[in-house]
Amino acid sequence: MKLTPTSKFVLLGIAVASLSACSTTKHAPMNTAPSTPSSGQVQTTPTMDNQYGFMTDSTLTNAQLLAIRTYYFQFNSTDLLGLNKQAVDAQGTYLSTQSTQRVLLAGNTDIQGSFEYNIGLGYRRAMAVQQELMAQGTSKTQLELVSFGPECPSNPAHTQDAYQQNRRVQLIYCQGESCQAAYQQTNCGKILKGNVN
Repeated sequence: MKLTPTSKFVLLGIAVASLSACSTTKHAPMNTAPSTPSSGQVQTTPTMDNQYGFMTDSTLTNAQLLAIRTYYFQFNSTDLLGLNKQAVDAQGTYLSTQSTQRVLLAGNTDIQGSFEYNIGLGYRRAMAVQQELMAQGTSKTQLELVSFGPECPSNPAHTQDAYQQNRRVQLIYCQGESCQAAYQQTNCGKILKGNVN
């Protein structure tokens, strides 16, 4: 059977219509790869909200910043970011006006990596907070540092969120000239009781 050009066109239209009717609409998956805008920079959607203070918050008052005394760090990092840095800066400015006040900076890590490496990393995190406090006018004599590494988890679970909770420095105000009581306020206080100057 020979088809005329018009018949071929009609059959082709029917075939296309049939295929269109059978297709399903596919939605792009959530959290796809980042798109590249015309500027050439890669845009990504933040995967973590600000519960760990990695983004700045211009809505907090100085009193609210001073109330924040746990500063979080990203994996294998000693960088103070966002709200963490804002809160440390507020503490540094306040401590610069309170020359007799002392604080304990307790560095902590998650359990990933060797114990020795994590003890060092916890100390470097405490030093990062110390340096930022001093940049705001706090005296080095007001600051005592300790690293607990992975020994004193805030959350002992083995999840990424628990690990994030454990990557932190706690700032604890000391009573008088000794930080003995401040150690007891940390998660490791009972372990270290009597071993503090």
